[in-house]
Amino acid sequence: MRHKDIAVITFILSVFILSLFIGCASQEPIVEEPPPPDTTGQAEQIAQEKAELAEQTRQDSIRAVENAERLRLEEEARKEAEAEKLARESLKTVYFAFDRSALDNTAKTDLQSNAETIRSHDSWKILVQGHCDERGSTEYNLALGERRASSVKKYYTDYGIDGAMIEISSYGEERPEVKGSNEAAWAKNRRAVTVIR
Repeated sequence: MRHKDIAVITFILSVFILSLFIGCASQEPIVEEPPPPDTTGQAEQIAQEKAELAEQTRQDSIRAVENAERLRLEEEARKEAEAEKLARESLKTVYFAFDRSALDNTAKTDLQSNAETIRSHDSWKILVQGHCDERGSTEYNLALGERRASSVKKYYTDYGIDGAMIEISSYGEERPEVKGSNEAAWAKNRRAVTVIR
């Protein structure tokens, strides 16, 4: 083989190898992309968690509103009970002269205050208790205590309070407010007490 022929063959082989090399180098390698992850289950879980959180928030809001309402009602009931207690405690006892059942001006002023309080509590049932000091017989004092209670009831009904709300009772000298056999004790025991039942 001639030297010229070998040079041609070498040239052709070189061109061929070079073209193969260039062809291989210019092609991008084919990389298979992994399939996208299956996010359906994850999306459902996220949606469920969001729904559960929203429901929990709603339940918490409902509980907060219910607790606020319960506290408001308890506070309202507490205030009403306190006002009722103060109203009951504000009722005044009236006092009488010896062997008398007539109301003096002080008693009338006190009963007017009582009547205003009673009129603002129309669900009350009233008991007026008549009392006496220890002097006099039991029978006489029971009758006198009843006359005193009746005087107070009449004042209340004249003031506009329904007589059906009011009962009277006499204890005579059986329940003294102050023990003792002197004018100071007797003056405290000749009384009529307005009681809420």
